[in-house]
Formats: sequence, C-alpha cells, structure tokens
Amino acid sequence: MIDLHSSVEIYDHLMNGRIINKRRLGSHGDFESNPMFEEIIKNLELYKNQYDMTPAVNPVELNLGDFSYAA
Repeated sequence: MIDLHSSVEIYDHLMNGRIINKRRLGSHGDFESNPMFEEIIKNLELYKNQYDMTPAVNPVELNLGDFSYAA
C-alpha cells in the first residue's frame, strides 16, 4: 500500500524536476538508503498506475538503473 505522505513528497520532487536516487548523502557524510526510492520500488506497480493517470505537462520518467519507466 502506498504511504500517502511519501507519495506527496515523491510527486513534489518529480514535478519540480528533481531526481530520486537509490542512495542519498546522510547528515554524517555517509551514503544511506533513500526512503522515497524504497517507497517507489516497494510499490512500483501502484506508482506506475498512479503516474499513468496523472495529467502532467512533462512526462514522469522512472529510471531504475537497468529499468526505465516513462509516463
């Protein structure tokens, strides 16, 4: 099930042209997993469906390394 708070944050990031990476730089200078990326991967089919139905001016692209998804 999609986490509503995370979904809003993900949508905001993507619609503002930001990239959601698998890992992010943490507060101590070490790389750590990115909760937004994990949310997308955990619910990939639901997010694909959600963005297929979203009328966006610029298409959304999910690039997952070897896998890429554009809506």
